[in-house]
Amino acid sequence: MIIPEIVYNLSLLVALCVLSGFLDDRYDHSHLTGKIVQGLLFGMIAVVAMTFPFVYSEGIFFDGRSVVLSLGALFFGPVTGGISLVMAAVYRLYLGGAGMVLGLLTIFTSVVIGWIFFNLRERKRSQKISKERLYLFGLLVHIVM
Repeated sequence: MIIPEIVYNLSLLVALCVLSGFLDDRYDHSHLTGKIVQGLLFGMIAVVAMTFPFVYSEGIFFDGRSVVLSLGALFFGPVTGGISLVMAAVYRLYLGGAGMVLGLLTIFTSVVIGWIFFNLRERKRSQKISKERLYLFGLLVHIVM
């Protein structure tokens, strides 16, 4: 049945938001420790998402890794993105299979796009991201994916 897998993946994203907010209060993301902790969190959530994907048919499955990884890099920068990238890539290599190369490219491009948008935001010294820019960001990640 489709619904449990989709609900599970969406619940991972909700849990990520709650845990990330809690960790950001405890470990400031402007310090290296906060960036590392967020990277570990985003990496773990990406691995869990890949462990329990939504299976559309044999060999075709979907998970929330691109969303998780891109948002980690967007909001917390290259250190967080890099840590989560390595964790997700190592797990994707472990899974193997015919889609391994495309899976690794999805991981890499999601983090790179998040990092690019992070840098654009940093240049403007703006802490807020408009709804339009966030929509464009998500659309770009999934077009490239």
